Formats: sequence, C-alpha cells, structure tokens
Amino acid sequence: MIIQRDAITLLGKQSAISLGLLRVGPQVSHVDHYPESRDSIISRYKDLFTGVGLFKDYSVHLQY
Repeated sequence: MIIQRDAITLLGKQSAISLGLLRVGPQVSHVDHYPESRDSIISRYKDLFTGVGLFKDYSVHLQY
C-alpha cells in the first residue's frame, strides 16, 4: 500500500526492492479502464483483507 502523508514506514522502498517485494516499473499517471469492481477485488483477494496482519482500528479507502 502506498500513502502520501507523513507516517512511519514498516519497510522502506529500497529494502522492499532488495527483498524482491517491490518492483518499480514505468510510472503510470492515468488509467482509463477499471476491469474489476472494488468488491470483486476484495472478494478475490479476501485473505489479504482479513486475518493475521489486519490493521486494527485502521480504515483504508480504495479509489478506483
């Protein structure tokens, strides 16, 4: 997840790249087509939005 605000990071960009967790590709500034709905994405990747690792008392708004 990428946020643009002052916050303490759990893992920095360079560390994530070194560990193979992040791959930086061409910058995309505009997307015209959204192939899946928000609910479809959450349903497909349900394990990423529930269970261990779930942020308590923290809400994220997905813009699509």
